[in-house]
This record gives sequence, C-alpha cells and structure tokens, in this order.
Amino acid sequence: MVILAVLFPIQLILLGKVSLWFAFFFTGGGLGIWWLIEIFLTPSRVDERNGKIATEIIRNIKTIM
Repeated sequence: MVILAVLFPIQLILLGKVSLWFAFFFTGGGLGIWWLIEIFLTPSRVDERNGKIATEIIRNIKTIM
C-alpha cells in the first residue's frame, strides 16, 4: 500500500496538502528524490492525521453522552 501511495501521491490531497501535491506532480516527483522522501514521510503523516481524527471522534462521543 505504501508503494502505491508513493507512486501516486494521492495521500497528499487526502491530507490537505494540495499545493505540495501539485509541486510533486509538476516536477515529476522532484526528479525521483521526493519519491524516496515520501517513503519515509507518508506513514508518519498518516498516523498524525489518524490521531487527530480519532481525538475528534472521541471528543464528539463524550459530548453526546
């Protein structure tokens, strides 16, 4: 899954980094350098985003109860 995310960096759009995605796309992935960097950055970005979503869900559940 990480390989697909790195080859087609749709995760940047899903994480709200649209301008970074455009830069990635129009430079061809920084001539390959960004692809190598994305292999290491993508998992931590996704974990951070998932943590924020989980915190928001827990907060909403507490307000309902």
